[in-house]
Amino acid sequence: MKIQIADKFIISSESSGASRGHMLSKLVDASGAKSASIYVLVHETDADTDIDVVWGHSPQPPNFVQEATAMFSESGVSVGMTASTSTTDVTRCDLLQFGVDISKGTPTAQVTATVSVWVVLEPF
Repeated sequence: MKIQIADKFIISSESSGASRGHMLSKLVDASGAKSASIYVLVHETDADTDIDVVWGHSPQPPNFVQEATAMFSESGVSVGMTASTSTTDVTRCDLLQFGVDISKGTPTAQVTATVSVWVVLEPF
């Protein structure tokens, strides 16, 4: 099952050299899924941008951010579609929450990207 979790989401670092992360509000029901993978469509980006898609799950404390780990990581992204190179086991997860982190490969300038993100859940 493919679920869109961000549609043309714009994320910018707050200042030169800073990275920026933002948790997305959409929760994904993963009950009945064996694994998950991420697809990212980059609509616009600055040169030398790194993008990570992180995830957290329940049953965990309600603060997903502290429990978030990378599911997708790409350095020097360019405009176009990129898929995660592996799947993540989600057999013990009820709800999934995702976030998008961006940074500059060379931390000397503010960075901005516009992305759409999908999670693909593989059933048992």
